[in-house]
Amino acid sequence: MRYIKPLKKVILTGSKAMLSTALLKQNQHPKKIKHTNQEYPIIFMHGFMGFSERSVFNLTLFDYFNGAQNILKQMGYQIYAPSINALASVQERNNQWIKAIDDILLETGCEKVHIIAHSQGAIDARIIATPIVHHCRTPYHGELYGSGYGDHIASITSVAGPHMGTPLADPVYADDEDGELMSDVINLIAMMTGKSHKSARQAMDFLSRKFMLDVFNPSMKVPNNIPCFTITGNPANKKDLSSLFDLTWQKLMDTAIEDGGGENDGFAPVSSARFDSCKTLLAGTDKLQWMHLGHVKADHMALIGIPAESSTHTNFSHQPLYVGIAQHTDSNFIQHMQLALQDNGHWQRQKITQPA
Repeated sequence: MRYIKPLKKVILTGSKAMLSTALLKQNQHPKKIKHTNQEYPIIFMHGFMGFSERSVFNLTLFDYFNGAQNILKQMGYQIYAPSINALASVQERNNQWIKAIDDILLETGCEKVHIIAHSQGAIDARIIATPIVHHCRTPYHGELYGSGYGDHIASITSVAGPHMGTPLADPVYADDEDGELMSDVINLIAMMTGKSHKSARQAMDFLSRKFMLDVFNPSMKVPNNIPCFTITGNPANKKDLSSLFDLTWQKLMDTAIEDGGGENDGFAPVSSARFDSCKTLLAGTDKLQWMHLGHVKADHMALIGIPAESSTHTNFSHQPLYVGIAQHTDSNFIQHMQLALQDNGHWQRQKITQPA
């Protein structure tokens, strides 16, 4: 299988990242910076191949967002990063997320949470916020209803969420090079999650353009009083990609823009992750509910700090990215600062000029 070599690099680099993260935690200063009066906790939601952390002998070595949560905790933010079953059915995943949110609200005594979600986690977040009366039929799992948890969501920030689907998830039946590529992608997902080829295929079908555009988006609508933000990955060229994504990145680049292709992060097209097709206005304003914060030079996994191999061609850093996202949702911070996302994951801070 053509992905065996890149997969070995993922495992090797992942092992290095585990050791680096463990050493960093050993040297972290135990004193926390008090960040007072934060309104709501933040929940990190992973994608469909997600996990919360990997541990050895009760020592956490590696987590899905690779240390971003720990930095934010040191800054005084209330951070939660639960894990749900990889490749579970849509409704099962939804139920697990709801339980996690209920537990967070009970523990903190807060009424709402901010959501920061990567990849399919952003699609799950939309289901959670959608009113119960909205529903659609999934290809394999029957009726899917919104969870009606909009009153408990303060904001949603989507990082590389495929809101308009991805051509990579479209069913391919032809016995040609494209069909072989997609079959390899599905086999890779199955291998990395320990699930069957059929389960991986069903999970991919949920993110197809046809399903997202024709079924999901018309039905699953986040209430317009919830501000939503998007961040996209857009490597400048193939040199900024891990070899895990070089074939899929090129496939999407070769796909016509009107068919969902063009610039992409190796999995999610930029046009899909931006979600510009949603023209709903934020209640009481003349601003779009879904606001694009910017793009960074990173592929789909580098966005969460898991590169398959080191690159000397990009200076992207994922941890500043998530610190800025947290500050962007923090009313105590944005009252005094404006943030502009840079393509390396850092943020440019500008003081708000008060009117005379």
